[in-house]
Amino acid sequence: MPKNNPRREFLDEIDAYLDDWDAAEKKYVKIKAESVSDALQALFPKIDDARERFDLDEVNRLLEEFEEQDDNLTDDLAPVFYLRGLNYTLQLRHGDAELYFRKATSLDDKNSLYKNEHAIILSKLGRYDEAEPIFRRALEINEALYGTDHRSVPILLNNLATALQNQGKYAQAEPLFRRALELSEKQRDPAHPRLAVSLKNLAGLLLDVGKHQEAEALYRRALAIDDTVFDRENPKLAIDLNNLAESMRMQGKHDEAEPHYRRSLAIHEQQFGPEHPKFAISLNNLASLLQGLGKSSEAEPLYRRALAITEKAYGKEHPEVVTGLNNLAESLRTQKKYDEAEQLYRQTLALCEKHLGPEHSFVAGSLNNLGLLLHEKKKYTEAEPLFRRALSIDEMAFGKDHPNVALDLNNLAQLLQEQGKFHDAVPLYQQALKILDSRLGEAHPQTIAILKNFAAFTKTFGNANDNKK
Repeated sequence: MPKNNPRREFLDEIDAYLDDWDAAEKKYVKIKAESVSDALQALFPKIDDARERFDLDEVNRLLEEFEEQDDNLTDDLAPVFYLRGLNYTLQLRHGDAELYFRKATSLDDKNSLYKNEHAIILSKLGRYDEAEPIFRRALEINEALYGTDHRSVPILLNNLATALQNQGKYAQAEPLFRRALELSEKQRDPAHPRLAVSLKNLAGLLLDVGKHQEAEALYRRALAIDDTVFDRENPKLAIDLNNLAESMRMQGKHDEAEPHYRRSLAIHEQQFGPEHPKFAISLNNLASLLQGLGKSSEAEPLYRRALAITEKAYGKEHPEVVTGLNNLAESLRTQKKYDEAEQLYRQTLALCEKHLGPEHSFVAGSLNNLGLLLHEKKKYTEAEPLFRRALSIDEMAFGKDHPNVALDLNNLAQLLQEQGKFHDAVPLYQQALKILDSRLGEAHPQTIAILKNFAAFTKTFGNANDNKK
């Protein structure tokens, strides 16, 4: 049975659609204020009317019709493409949005607004390696135009740092997050919500690299700011409370974390009701705390309730269901309810492949989870191809020196060890440790966990060799 196995977790994402709408509205107003042709200016009232009615299909039709009918679009084409990209983003048609943002940037290569938006949509599509150089260029353009201390710079720094973080380039991301925070502290009032955003972004990175104590302190500062800005029952506070609780949980402060999880749950229940998907997210988080305390039997009914809410809200085939399925399967696995857990893991994998494609990193996570379950059931020949496929996907998605790849190597090495393939397992353990030591440091919990695995393996390997003599 695998021991000290770092398991891939699916991250819950709270729907920020209204925030996206507000941000898109500001960008739309900015485009309207720029120098465009009289013909495009004349179109804006019709677009305004459609947007007020939330008729985004009509906005698409108006822009497409304008693009097709106007023979003199030299000055208008880039902003029209940009507006179509914004509109597709609000429709959650990210592939179409990326196409039009790319078209806009190809026509106006020195527009940092277009470039930043293109990189953001690439990030939403999981194409962080493509987004990174575009974020860099947007930052360069912006700093050249407005200076390195302009108020827009922390936003662009945070965007670039997030793209690096999502690729596992933590050492590059951290100084950018710190610079963004430093600028925000200089530019903003101590109680400004944008300062809280910078605090939370850096804290999230610090959690990734195992600096949990510093992350907790930053989350506390962010919560204190948001507590003064927003009503005490505002859903944004529920997110802050959850973040703080997570940083505590990772330090083993379960008793301190629990009241924050429960307050987050209470806010979501009060604001949205007990059948809302956001309430389901808070249920999941509280269940995860109980799961971490080894209280799987208490966590299971919460996971089941959260999954039922999500399935009712979105349908059983919706991608939002994936997190709930995975979490419930994990709870069942720890209770050795293997048959139901395997069924749910397979369902999770099928949904990931259906909605994200067979080469997405989430598919790799799902393959790993199913493989680990099969490993525990001693179905080694079924588990091995799953681990190898997960490793291949993550190497393509993140590169061969990413921490996720190290976890894949560890999983495969442990499986080979169980089958007595010691010589095959050695280089995998060594490669995993090399990656984690380089990317996360020797004191990171993941590095320590795999080092323990390798130490146990070395002892087993040595004993096996002794027995052969």
